[in-house]
Order: sequence, then C-alpha cells, then structure tokens
Amino acid sequence: MAKKQTQAEEDAAIIGKLLECLTWDMLDQPPRIQRVPTALVARGKALVESVKVDLDQSLAG
Repeated sequence: MAKKQTQAEEDAAIIGKLLECLTWDMLDQPPRIQRVPTALVARGKALVESVKVDLDQSLAG
C-alpha cells in the first residue's frame, strides 16, 4: 500500500519536475538563457525591502 504524501512532499515533487523540465530546456536550447535585467532585480528588491523575515519561524501555516 502506497504511503499518502504530505502537501510538502507533493509540492517538492512538483517543483522537482519543473526544475527537471527547465534543466532539459536549458540543455536543449542554451541561447534562450538570458540574464535577469538589472532593473528587474532592483524592482524586486524594492518590493521586499521592508519585509521582515524571522528565519527561525516555521513557514507552515
């Protein structure tokens, strides 16, 4: 009898499949890989600069 997966295990499996797909795409089509524009990185940093994170706090709801 198969063990029922937890939500975290299901999420990890989905993320793993996505990363596997991205890996194969990068190997198959290397010219598609582009750097992240500096302006986009700056925008992302600005969006989260005031967010406080407690690294010891669990992410589970």
